[in-house]
Amino acid sequence: MPRDHRSGQQPGLFDEGQRLKNEGIARVLASNAAWHTKAFTAFCAYAKTHKRQIVTGEHVRFIVLDALNQQKPGHPNAWGALVRELERDDYLHRTGRWEPMKDPRSHKRLTPTYRIWS
Repeated sequence: MPRDHRSGQQPGLFDEGQRLKNEGIARVLASNAAWHTKAFTAFCAYAKTHKRQIVTGEHVRFIVLDALNQQKPGHPNAWGALVRELERDDYLHRTGRWEPMKDPRSHKRLTPTYRIWS
């Protein structure tokens, strides 16, 4: 197995998993670039008037769908990529809490909550 040139250690399974995750997100963003730009801009406009509000990724989806007249991305994973980018760019900060999702198709699974920040 190849060694990591920085540490001299073999890369772990988690490193490979993270690499694959990053590649997948990059592919989803690239194939949904126009939608992503509109969705990101729409949420940022919402964030300006809703600072400190607590939301989930599901709320982000409802907010963006409303702003874009129900226009959906070409792939459902684009929603996760959008939330990740909003978090990376400091529009969303994790609260450390979780709540059940509202959409019946989500079967009330738990999802992290975020505070709108920027």
